[in-house]
Amino acid sequence: MESVFILGYGWLGEPLGVALREEGYAVAGSTTSQEKRAHLLKMGLETHFLHLPASHEALISLMAEVDVLIITYPPSKVGDYAKITSQLMQALKHDTKVIFISSTSVYPDLNRAVSEEDAHPGQLGSAHIYQTEEAVRAAKGSMATILRCGGLIGDQRIPGKYFAGRKNLDNGHLILNLIHRDDILGVILAILKQDRFGYTWNLVAPQARTREELYTFFADKYGFEPPAFTTPNLALPFKIVKVDKLILELSYTFQIPDLLQA
Repeated sequence: MESVFILGYGWLGEPLGVALREEGYAVAGSTTSQEKRAHLLKMGLETHFLHLPASHEALISLMAEVDVLIITYPPSKVGDYAKITSQLMQALKHDTKVIFISSTSVYPDLNRAVSEEDAHPGQLGSAHIYQTEEAVRAAKGSMATILRCGGLIGDQRIPGKYFAGRKNLDNGHLILNLIHRDDILGVILAILKQDRFGYTWNLVAPQARTREELYTFFADKYGFEPPAFTTPNLALPFKIVKVDKLILELSYTFQIPDLLQA
């Protein structure tokens, strides 16, 4: 039985742990909250209390039997994201595989469609996200797969809810590069089952939708007042994240390819 450790039993990590357990994996994970740890233990999920940065010895002990490490913690939860991730990589066994949940924020707004090749040292959105990816690639190479996820939705994360009833909202014509949590879980399971490591993939819903389309749709679906948009400012920078590479190389069929069907 392959052992999987989820670094960060949060909004994504907790349901991922449940899904992996149901698929027969030996699952463990971490949290920074003792209250959350108690909740997870009641659910039957092996859970360790861990604050990063941690000592090298503590990380080696925790990761001693891990076959696959899935990193879901966001950069806002730690200090030097790339440095801490690099230290974590040094504590892994040589044959431990890694799935790193990254972000499409690595891409700058290029006013066009962007693919995986559009993030490089001379052309970046978030430099610290890219540097963290590089730390994972440098340590694990063909044993690491990086998922550049769009904005995460699902459960109580509902597009437009925060803007309910707002007037004169701008940017309604801009594409929102989002992904439903069900498809993140589905892609991670597909990677594990197919043993697909050594890749960097974008992960967004294939059907591009605008901010106005999504906010209006979810307002109607969940019964809150939709925001009112102003005349679009066509000079605003944007990017449309493409997911063709993942679909081709992983042979993945999206559960929710169009978020207007969510």
